[in-house]
Amino acid sequence: SDLDMALRPYDAEAAQAVLARVAWWMHQEPDRTEAPMDELAVEAEKGLVQLSPSSGLGRDGQAFLERMRDESGILAGEGRIEFLHLSFQEYLAAEHATREGLAVDLASKASQSWWREVALLSLRRSRPFCEAFFRQMLAVGMVEKDPDLAARCLGDALYFVSSPFIEVLKPSKRASDRRVIAVLRLLRERVEQVPELKAICRRLVQSKNSEIRGVAHEILVRTGVAHKATGRTDDVQIHQRITFVTIPAGEFQMGSNAGDPDEKPVHQVRISQGFLLGKYPVTNAQFQRFLEAAENTIEKPEYWENRRFNQPEQPVVGVSWQDAQAFCKWAGCRLPTEAEWEYACRASTTTEYSFAQNDKELNEYGWFDSNSDRQTHPVGTKKPNPWGIHDMHGNVWEWCEDWFDEDYYKGSLESDPKGPDTGSDRVSRGGGWYAPAGSCRSAYRYGFSPSLRSRGLGFRVARSFVSK
Repeated sequence: SDLDMALRPYDAEAAQAVLARVAWWMHQEPDRTEAPMDELAVEAEKGLVQLSPSSGLGRDGQAFLERMRDESGILAGEGRIEFLHLSFQEYLAAEHATREGLAVDLASKASQSWWREVALLSLRRSRPFCEAFFRQMLAVGMVEKDPDLAARCLGDALYFVSSPFIEVLKPSKRASDRRVIAVLRLLRERVEQVPELKAICRRLVQSKNSEIRGVAHEILVRTGVAHKATGRTDDVQIHQRITFVTIPAGEFQMGSNAGDPDEKPVHQVRISQGFLLGKYPVTNAQFQRFLEAAENTIEKPEYWENRRFNQPEQPVVGVSWQDAQAFCKWAGCRLPTEAEWEYACRASTTTEYSFAQNDKELNEYGWFDSNSDRQTHPVGTKKPNPWGIHDMHGNVWEWCEDWFDEDYYKGSLESDPKGPDTGSDRVSRGGGWYAPAGSCRSAYRYGFSPSLRSRGLGFRVARSFVSK
């Protein structure tokens, strides 16, 4: 009888398979974390009937659920049953997906926040599952629509399978420019794992699309390939696995008459020497290399363990001005001056943003309070400014070298200003994921204590110009 079965030892693996089935069923309805015993018993019985009698679990769904509740503690409740923690439900639902080969179904649901953790957990199991998931991820457009999630899927996957992405880049596929750009950005940190990428990028640097040319050129430079490209893509350099854009010497109008008092007066500034500026803010992956080289002598950034902020290609946050300086010393770089930062951000434009006078297109160029989902995003997933620099408007505030002074512009030097000699706060620029659109303007400036380690504060690096 089922009562006799309940008294026998049972096959733990078989029990987990049935619980995984129940968890998958429970998860089908958004935000459902409990259900009536009789409904769950029906689903449990569908799994029990597939088991060998030797499993010791019987065929009675309700008896099974009560036994799991009483003996394992993974379930709780009487008339309505729930998993003890949502994380148990997510973990088991992911196990069911991999056991039953539901990669296509799960990849189609992954963009829904309710399914996100299940999808990420499922990618820790098998290579065939990862490959099927990646193919469907591309099929549903996740790579271009939600590059942050796509990057997290690749980062969390136990197995990286490149073939689905390489197929997209083949001429015969005739993929959209948007998809090609998204895939290239996704693969640019994995050039050592994708040997075919070099030949593909040799072809793509001849593309009519400037963004495709730019990312393809960057990848080739990372691999050490010398070639002739067109446009400003010639000005990319790599140092310490950081991509730099060459910024030419020149003059510009610094500040804004439409901005806050500390942005006035607008004044002429000359940048007398060209320099190199990071194409992106420093990422977690780049900061991780610094921490490893420091052999645990440097304190980890705040929020280093927080999954909303610690993905490899997200900009590092939770770093003080002193932390940024320590990184620069290790990497042979420096922080940009405030004048250099605004000069590079404007990229020869005179409007409030590098792309327009108003913020109507900001969603295409930056992550800010209206589109960020309250977190940072992988660098380079928005459009660059006219000089090919990404994330100058939003994503993270960026430390600059200068001390901050609200009245500094009233007596600023015209040539290569470096800020006041002393102060209590250091300049930060660019706005961030939690900032309103107005704080992401080219001229907007703010000062933070140099010891602050905020979840919205990172940095990008510069180098004094070194010719190739």
